[in-house]
Amino acid sequence: MLKTYVEVIHPLLNRIGLMWSADEIPPAHEHYISNLLRQQISTAIDSPPVEKAEKETWLLFLPEDEFHELGLLFSNYYLRSKGKRVIYLGANVPLSSVVHALEEVDI
Repeated sequence: MLKTYVEVIHPLLNRIGLMWSADEIPPAHEHYISNLLRQQISTAIDSPPVEKAEKETWLLFLPEDEFHELGLLFSNYYLRSKGKRVIYLGANVPLSSVVHALEEVDI
């Protein structure tokens, strides 16, 4: 998955972003491809057997008004595959929610 992300997915996302910003493709195409990739990464997150997680914990989130979470999803996959404990809050997370999560979870 790491090699696929570095050699295929990341360059693809860069190219799609450039094409979208140059009005060469409509936003629907970008959303469609992003959703396909999101599904594949989400499947990969649940695929490997989760070994006993280390004490080290990662809190993953994107700030308010940020919705492009493919990189964050991949980070979730990668960290989990390395045995890290991950708390995934997702995209568009208000800072107050991050503070609340930090108070509630033993990090």
